[in-house]
Amino acid sequence: MKSHLKPITAAILATCSAIATAQQPTDDAAKTLPTITITGAADQGYAASQAGTGTKTDTPLMETPLSIQVIPQQILEDQKVIILDQALKNVSGVRPDNTRGAGEQLYLRGFPTSTTFLDGFRIDDNYGIGLRTMTNVESIEVLKGPGAILYGRVEPGGIVNIVTKQPQASPYYSIEQSVGSWNQYLTNLDATGPLNQDKSVLYRVNVSSMDNHSWRDGIQERKLFIAPTLEFHLSPQTQVSLEAQLTKDPNVYDSVQAVPYDDVNKQFIWLPRNQNLAAGPLDGLDTTFLKLAWTHRFNDDWSIKHQIVQHDVKVYSDPYFTSDSGFYQVGTTWMLDRTVSVVDAHFKTTATILDITGHFQTGPLQHTLLLGGDFYRYDAFLKNIYSSTHSTTTAFNPAPPDGLVADTQYSYGSITDNTGLYLQDQIKFAHGFHLLAGLRYQKVVRTGSFTDASGTTPDDPQRDTATTPRFGLLWQASNNLSIYANYAENFGANNGRDWQHQPLPPQSAKQHEIGAKLQLWGGKLTASLALFELTKTNLQTDDLAHKGGPGCEFGCSVAIGEVRSRGPEFDIQGEIAPGWNVIATYTNTDIHITKSNNGDQGLRLPNVPRNMASFWATHEFKSELLQGWTIGGGVTWRDSATDSTNTFDTPGYSVFDAMASYKFKTGPYKSHLQLNINNLFDKKYYTDLSISGNTASLIYGTPRSATLSYKVEL
Repeated sequence: MKSHLKPITAAILATCSAIATAQQPTDDAAKTLPTITITGAADQGYAASQAGTGTKTDTPLMETPLSIQVIPQQILEDQKVIILDQALKNVSGVRPDNTRGAGEQLYLRGFPTSTTFLDGFRIDDNYGIGLRTMTNVESIEVLKGPGAILYGRVEPGGIVNIVTKQPQASPYYSIEQSVGSWNQYLTNLDATGPLNQDKSVLYRVNVSSMDNHSWRDGIQERKLFIAPTLEFHLSPQTQVSLEAQLTKDPNVYDSVQAVPYDDVNKQFIWLPRNQNLAAGPLDGLDTTFLKLAWTHRFNDDWSIKHQIVQHDVKVYSDPYFTSDSGFYQVGTTWMLDRTVSVVDAHFKTTATILDITGHFQTGPLQHTLLLGGDFYRYDAFLKNIYSSTHSTTTAFNPAPPDGLVADTQYSYGSITDNTGLYLQDQIKFAHGFHLLAGLRYQKVVRTGSFTDASGTTPDDPQRDTATTPRFGLLWQASNNLSIYANYAENFGANNGRDWQHQPLPPQSAKQHEIGAKLQLWGGKLTASLALFELTKTNLQTDDLAHKGGPGCEFGCSVAIGEVRSRGPEFDIQGEIAPGWNVIATYTNTDIHITKSNNGDQGLRLPNVPRNMASFWATHEFKSELLQGWTIGGGVTWRDSATDSTNTFDTPGYSVFDAMASYKFKTGPYKSHLQLNINNLFDKKYYTDLSISGNTASLIYGTPRSATLSYKVEL
């Protein structure tokens, strides 16, 4: 790994040295420099004025020529968000794909991704490493469109960045207990403050414990999460922080539901939605996140930030974890094949990220310069032991697959090194014009091997490089209105090999976007409108010229496939009148395959509704009689979506939620009692339909559920 870091470290340290030598502050100046505090969006109730995800420079949103939405803490509290997908329904262009605990699967501008970010650090989930705990989350920032310039190899739909709670100089303590439907118990603890008299050492500890069952048969989760952080202010210019996040998550995960499909009569054979055909003994996840970060301000204009991070995930399951292999019909009886599987997996990411930020002027132009580099090593290992035979049972009365033995196994390991250098300049002109320009060089090297009974087969090393630009222009016509346009390119996944076994070019993407932003009442209410066209290119498709030829008896590929997504997105959030808060979204996503040799050109991508909207509002009573009371509610609406063949559509649906809360004081303590009801009218719906032979896979929506919480703060 050191060999990859040398060019990054040398270049950046040389720049640091030059800046420090040329602009070393005097002793008097050093004494008056402000303390650096790393924060997320500025919280103003339901609206936010700043976000660091799009530029890494905490630029005001009204000066950023990008589409960025922020879900602040107040929305998370009012909706009692405990998993990420509950929060992201508040963002246009984003559709969570909740696979019931298996992992964070999202669609952004129609493109699926399993990568999220934690304070700017990427969390790759190529297997299903569980759902993110929200206990220590301060806010969620969503950058829509390609983010490759700052974050490397990602899907082009956007970036979801989770901003965590940081230590505070003022003491704060809280404990919250929630109880909910299906024996859900959640306890959250939060404590922060100084550890010494001059407040140069700060701490924060977040702890949560969850015991959660489900409306689906045989599902349970017992999760313990601990997140301590220490922050050392070594001087007014230098800050160091140590952070850990530890998760112990033994569970029985739910799975995608499978139902029989009669492909002769083209109809589904519906099973009870609470029936879980793949329930089995405990799975488990042990997750460790460790971060060392330091910042130093050379003077009022130049600063440096360095992070060293390790994310370690261990996945395991008890023997005889059952899974369904498919349906078939015997006479009029539907039968189900069952198998046995045991999983052992280990995923580790080690990274270093270094950013230098500077402010300077060239004539009348004001610059904010960002020079940075990052290196990620992703080490993945997966071993699967499974049964080579099947047992059968009736679909409507499934029984455990007695007698099956896990007698066949394979393992796969890979190491992927991602190295990037990036440069970005934000230039402020006269008359309210702002220019954003940036460039990134990225190199990816991947090696791996597959092992089964026949031995170990190494993969051919894969090496990809790319240079991705991004440009944006914004005109701030007034303090309340900004109009912008941007162009961005993306660097995506490797495509494999062609008929000569040569590497295909990696996937890429291009986006054109225009938009407008509105800010009213001192930033208490914000609105944004974006119109975009995003085209993903270099996708694999059949090589018709060599089909059936030597080496292509089973098919070969070329990288000429293309998918285009376009449409409008609208978001509004904030205070519309005293005591009234609202957040509302609308999306129209037109996403189609525009180039392909697979016979699917012109088809719409699966599981992406054409229209999506959401609305949520709360009212805090101001009268003396009802003081302390808040009521609220909203609706999430999804248009119909289609499967991969565009033959079957999942029906659209509307889900209503509601809340009521009461805040009061008892001596020095603040108390908060709150009731949330999700899916108020118990709407029955399903999403993510796919059909293979006589088996249809889908995800049922959660029935009506209620959560009662009581929180005490000091």
